[in-house]
Parts: sequence; structure tokens; C-alpha cells
Amino acid sequence: MKNHDPLSTLVTAFSLWREKRTKGRDPIPQSLRRQAVALLTNYSKSTIISALKISGGQFKQWCETFKPPKQVIDFVPLPPLELETPTLTLELSFTNGSQLCLSGNISAQLLSTLIQETRR
Repeated sequence: MKNHDPLSTLVTAFSLWREKRTKGRDPIPQSLRRQAVALLTNYSKSTIISALKISGGQFKQWCETFKPPKQVIDFVPLPPLELETPTLTLELSFTNGSQLCLSGNISAQLLSTLIQETRR
């Protein structure tokens, strides 16, 4: 069994769809759109657009429609506390309703890690 290139396989699927469509204005099926967006993990936008013979605007819309949901991180490993840091109480409230409360010896490294993780 041959290992087929995903882009070539999708190019073939697009060609078959174009041959079989009844009207020139038929919308591209959702399944083909979703597969095209999934190719972004291995190919550049320009390569996909060129190979599938679609417009950049079309592809941009598809990317917005089928973008994967943002991952939620439940646990963030934090660096160990330094012994000579001042005691501090920190309370954060996020727009989504989540809250984070820390109290104790909070180092600059710990604060930096927290800030970096909340920006994701």
C-alpha cells in the first residue's frame, strides 16, 4: 500500500468534486473545507491555496470557521518558592469568572511564570 501525500489526496478530492458538481456556483462541501484547514499543520497557506485552486479570502474564512478551540490548561507547574522572598497576597479575577488566590512567599520568577501562562 502506498503512503499518499495528504495535499495530493485533497487536490484529487477537489478535482472530483469540481467534475461532479451540477452548477458552477455550488459551495465547496464542509468536509473538503475542513480537510483544507487541517493541512495547515504540514503546509503553508500559499501552498494549500495554490494546490487547491481557491482564493485566499475563501481560505481565510474557512480557517476562522474551523479553527480549533483554545486549549484550557488545568494545571500549570510553578517554580519552587525562594526562601527569602517577602510574604505577599495576590488575588486575580479573570473576565471569564475564574479567580486565582495566592498567599505566601511569592518570588519574581513565580509571578513571571503566572503572567506568561495567563497570556496563553
